Amino acid sequence: MSDGVDRDRLSLDAETMRALGYRVVDRLVERWAGLAEAPIPPQERRSTVLGRLAEPLPRGGRPPAAVFERAFREVLAAAAPTGHPRFFGFIPSPSNFVAVLADALAAGFNPFLGNYMEAPGPHVLEEVTLGWLREACGLPEGAGGLFTSGGSMANLTGLAAAREARGPGRVYVSSQTHASVAKAVKLLGLGEPVVIEADERFRMRLDRLDEALAADEGQPRMAVVATAGTTNTGAVDPLGAIADRCARAGVWLHVDGAYGGAAVFGEGSAARVAGIERADSLSLDPHKWLFTPYECGCALVRDRAHLRRAFDARADYLSDVRGDDEGHVDFQDVGFQLTRSFRALKVWATFQVFGADAIAAAIETGVAHAEHMGRWIEARPGWALAAPPSLGVVAFRFVEGASEAELDDLNFGLVRRLEATGRAFVSSTLLGGRRWLRACPISPRTTVADLEETLEALDRLARQGM
Repeated sequence: MSDGVDRDRLSLDAETMRALGYRVVDRLVERWAGLAEAPIPPQERRSTVLGRLAEPLPRGGRPPAAVFERAFREVLAAAAPTGHPRFFGFIPSPSNFVAVLADALAAGFNPFLGNYMEAPGPHVLEEVTLGWLREACGLPEGAGGLFTSGGSMANLTGLAAAREARGPGRVYVSSQTHASVAKAVKLLGLGEPVVIEADERFRMRLDRLDEALAADEGQPRMAVVATAGTTNTGAVDPLGAIADRCARAGVWLHVDGAYGGAAVFGEGSAARVAGIERADSLSLDPHKWLFTPYECGCALVRDRAHLRRAFDARADYLSDVRGDDEGHVDFQDVGFQLTRSFRALKVWATFQVFGADAIAAAIETGVAHAEHMGRWIEARPGWALAAPPSLGVVAFRFVEGASEAELDDLNFGLVRRLEATGRAFVSSTLLGGRRWLRACPISPRTTVADLEETLEALDRLARQGM
């Protein structure tokens, strides 16, 4: 009996495609509708997962319904639900269902976004959507950029433009700067970045930056990387003051706003990233605080000509790619990727369906939730904050009844112990050589009850572990 698969042509008949598609949508809806009460699965040992999935390369085909059922049950069930209202670890990707469907649509139509010629509609839509982000960040009309896989590639793109504009030279970063920047500096052949000390609230110290720039006067100085929302604590470097110093020194300013840059959309939070509009380049991650699925980062550069000079390398086999003589720029010429997926559609659809005001309100709610957690921590004996909550991130630590080293072990262990309950998840980090818990409660589906349940559970587990 036929299973609806034509294996000679790698295709399915219409009835099988429709039934399979409905089943996928049903599973997605089940997941989204039941997310709030679903458990957060604990991390399985690799040997367990491998034992379930390892097999020889299939030589013959299997019924598609069975294959997808196995994917639901044995693969996707063993993945952290980053959109869960009590998933507070790392920087989650809360996403939204409209963007999920847009991503599916983009994958199904599979347009090629390297050049205008092959996909005029998607190409222009990316330009339009980038224009919304550019305008929100306060960059001028001449700014440009592209969607990337994430903040790591966006940071690399911005610093490649900086190298083209300023020439190779030293790059200055904070001790709290994201690790992707050090990777980008290394890949661009710029050596090791100069690390600037952070203050007690984990922001780049201006006096230390002044000292470093002065010490290198007369040497090649390429860029300062400031952060709008660090991963560890949500700290925002003094962007305006750093921009002043960059202007005086003739140094490029790159702002890593992969997490916190989206605060520009928030009515109250935009002031917290004031100065971002003075960046020569910046990164944003819509797959974080603009609620789209992975992968979706964004690089913007004040003068897009620097991107063209950094990345334009036309191959002979692309001689037919000629656009429409209206002055557009192919994305393959302003970024590293030639083959690019249609990432813009999920961002565009999110803004179209929900509107910027709703997105702004969700951002403000995430900030308020972190501040609520901060107040709880300050009021509860035995707990301490690393710094005041900032841009939706709170770093905290149980501090009662043991040595610092023992408290490090206890706090580190709380991550796994909370995860084992299946109810919530936080992550941890190192600050000042000590182990701190951190939470990023930015999901629009998170409630105050979710916050307090998680904190009460941590308090109970901490006291049990003393």
